[in-house]
Amino acid sequence: MGLIYASITISNPVKQGLEPIEARSLVDTGALHLCIPEHIAIQLQLSELEKREVMIADGKRVVCPYVGPVKLQFDNRSCFTGALVLGDTVLLGAIPIEDMDLVVHPATLKLTANPLSPNIPSSTVMGIDDIKFDTTAFSVSEGFDIAGEIEYWQSRSPEERLNAVEFMRQINYGTSYPRSIQRFFEIA
Repeated sequence: MGLIYASITISNPVKQGLEPIEARSLVDTGALHLCIPEHIAIQLQLSELEKREVMIADGKRVVCPYVGPVKLQFDNRSCFTGALVLGDTVLLGAIPIEDMDLVVHPATLKLTANPLSPNIPSSTVMGIDDIKFDTTAFSVSEGFDIAGEIEYWQSRSPEERLNAVEFMRQINYGTSYPRSIQRFFEIA
């Protein structure tokens, strides 16, 4: 998979008279935070909230300023976050990506709004430990049971199978692709 970049707008919500900055950001789901170069923090007059020790990609630990608040905008999504002042490029990490309910499409190398919630961001507000499960409705097994998978999908109606395929297609390719499954044949 190649590198994914996205155009985002970064602004200071406390000092609204300042012009927002349009930036090309590297999308990195392996990183947690928004990282911005020092010149952006200076232009937006972002206040240093504290120092944070972070581990960078090469395994080294560095101490850097944590500034904020920062308002991010991407398409029809926005969020408020803090930013680490680090590096020479804007890096969009998992926390703001999740906060704006964005998804990475590996096939198209694009960041987009979650196709399951295209108009407003959705979020999870309770942890898995807070959910009460009806344990008679499912079972937990060790390893991957291909025979069980085949049996499960064969027990489903064709409509349920196609809905599951369509759901996976939207997760992987988004809603910009045709909303139907393409049929093709191979002559052997």
